[in-house]
Amino acid sequence: TQHAVEFMSLCIELRTKSFVILRLCAFVTFVSFVLKCFYSESPKGRKMKTVINCAHRGAMAAEPENTLRAFSRAAEMGAQQVELDVILSGDGVPVVSHDPVPRGVEPAGGDLRKMTLPEIKKLRFRGEEIPTLQEAISLCREKNLLLNIEIKDPAALEKTVALIDSNSFHDRCQVSCFRYAV
Repeated sequence: TQHAVEFMSLCIELRTKSFVILRLCAFVTFVSFVLKCFYSESPKGRKMKTVINCAHRGAMAAEPENTLRAFSRAAEMGAQQVELDVILSGDGVPVVSHDPVPRGVEPAGGDLRKMTLPEIKKLRFRGEEIPTLQEAISLCREKNLLLNIEIKDPAALEKTVALIDSNSFHDRCQVSCFRYAV
């Protein structure tokens, strides 16, 4: 039993170190992305700072958040990037929603992760349809917006990456998630 206790202590120590290393790697990746975006070469070869105006969930103060209308309005207001949240529908389609059970939808919905896309498309949030990630990517391309996709549902990661690939949107997009396992 003494060996088991020592082994468990070692496992806990290694897991803690792995978590710290994983968080550190994520931080370094994020910082390198920020530096790449915020610093560019000027015509004379000097480094110059560029600030990116990112609209969180679109122009959410003016329009229903995480909707195509909010993203369009953000572009009209001068945003260069929109941030949106992605979860996976019950039939495997990445949809844009901050919460799996969104509040304020009519008719009262339920868990989007258990609904099919046709069921989700019948819902309205302040009069607006819940968009798919594909619709959001298409709009961002049309409006020349950068895209910050936050993965809310780890199950959505693979399909999200596939959509980024199929739309050749790699250089216009970043993916983030606050769950270190993703």
